Amino acid sequence: MKKLNLVLASADREYAELFMHYVQSSEFVHDVMMKSFTQLESFRYYVQHEPSVDLILAEEAFLAGDSTANCACPILILSEDTRGQGAAEAEKKIGKYQPLHVLLSSLLLHYGGERISSSANGGNAGRTKVISVYSSAAGMGKTTLALNLCKQLTLQGQRVFYLSLEMLNGSALIMEPSRSPQAVDSDNRLSKLLYYLKAGRRMEELLAEWNGMKSRGPAMSFDYFEPLHNLDEMKQLNKADTCQLLDLILQTGAYDTVVMDLDSALEERTLAALERSDQLFWLIQDDALALWKTEQVLQYLELQQSSQEVSALLHKTCFTVNRFVGQMVNAVRSPRIRVGAYLPYIAAWKQIEQPHVLLQAASFQSAVMKLCADEGMMQHG
Repeated sequence: MKKLNLVLASADREYAELFMHYVQSSEFVHDVMMKSFTQLESFRYYVQHEPSVDLILAEEAFLAGDSTANCACPILILSEDTRGQGAAEAEKKIGKYQPLHVLLSSLLLHYGGERISSSANGGNAGRTKVISVYSSAAGMGKTTLALNLCKQLTLQGQRVFYLSLEMLNGSALIMEPSRSPQAVDSDNRLSKLLYYLKAGRRMEELLAEWNGMKSRGPAMSFDYFEPLHNLDEMKQLNKADTCQLLDLILQTGAYDTVVMDLDSALEERTLAALERSDQLFWLIQDDALALWKTEQVLQYLELQQSSQEVSALLHKTCFTVNRFVGQMVNAVRSPRIRVGAYLPYIAAWKQIEQPHVLLQAASFQSAVMKLCADEGMMQHG
């Protein structure tokens, strides 16, 4: 799990300093990063302008009025009296004077539960979880991670659909080793489906024909669409088209998880997919240019979207370092980029003759399995 970005607000300066010192000098330093405030105005300004906050722990005096009006993160009340008028109110209160290791452990448990439950209780009522893999630059390993996620989730007994929204979709070369790179499906089923969606064909009719639209390769245990051979069809996919396509997959009721492989370009379909995702794995790597591009994309999103939208996006994002060699040479400068997971560098993948080997590296599969477990993905279904 990524570090908890905690904000503490207490008028008791001595308590706030003690809390901060304990976090920084204990084992919790690996799990929690925090800021503390003793003044209402500075607290209000920070939480209204900082979208990366994961959890607020504040005394009631700091929560009056509109101080947290734009916050999408959970808020807990730091109180000497943990009794409430009802069970729901009591659950939102955290005892101020308890051992700090107990208090922090309860905060981490609450944070983990919130992330899993908020993903499971998204727009599709928890029946189908939508996971996306994104990076701000091409060649970062999105498709490799997305397909390995599909593989691991199916091995856990989940029913999975893989949806690639990349302009250049090379996934078939990985999933179907015998497929020729020049092979073209003259009667592309996804192309036909996109035509039907734009023509306004009724969802009931499309659901009735679903089995004839999806594909499943001989070596795979999950469903997907054949890649489009007319790139313009993917480029012309707008927000409404993307949402309709995803809704169709969800309404089949046939899947526990949809894994979306996103294009790096911030086209409408990518932005729609980011919004509709329950969980997002944002790939970065130890490369100065790649990190700079990630920071630029985040700045762009902050200009184009509300602080609540950016906060909601960051709350469901696990920044994941791919091709990790044991330590980072380049510093991650943006406080919004908090690394939550690492995937190993595989030397054998430096030059690949047969793309299907990308699904066969034991160390990478082990790291993906750990990623699934840490992010609560194996508890779904």
